[in-house]
Amino acid sequence: MVVRSQAARVVRSRRASHQQPVERRPPGLRAGFTITLGVLAALAAGFAVYSIRGIVVSIFFAMFVTVGLDPVVRMLQRHGFSRSWALVTTMLFVVAVLVTILWVVIPVVVSQIEVLAVSVPQEIDQLKEAGWFDPANDSSNGVVGVFLDWLAQTLADPQAWATLANGVVGFGLTLASAISS
Repeated sequence: MVVRSQAARVVRSRRASHQQPVERRPPGLRAGFTITLGVLAALAAGFAVYSIRGIVVSIFFAMFVTVGLDPVVRMLQRHGFSRSWALVTTMLFVVAVLVTILWVVIPVVVSQIEVLAVSVPQEIDQLKEAGWFDPANDSSNGVVGVFLDWLAQTLADPQAWATLANGVVGFGLTLASAISS
């Protein structure tokens, strides 16, 4: 009887295994589909963050400035300022410092560029008259001399300085835009 019950169990288990539904899709298809959707979602999220990168940078910069200037605002509050007046005072102080720096730096930079534009051709001529220039020029097959001639010609050209000035002005406008944002 024990043998019959074991045999019956084996037969039932075989029948049960044959009656289970057969999966018709390959098992890797579902995993591949899930991974593909995950990659597409990550790419979409990355593109979304990239498209708002200016806003994200402005937010992080604002957070940095806020954390950096909060001690000044709190100090002003301890000295009797309300929170709003402490904020306004701090912002005006920061703007005044930036304007003062620009007021001091811009004339110095302009005068240094003028001095550079006038003195570079003379310095290149003095460099060519130096004792080490001829051996260096000969060992480079004339490349050093050609480079220095090109440099002197380029720096003597007003158009090159205008291009440089446009780049500096463009950088200044970008900086002003970043500060204002």
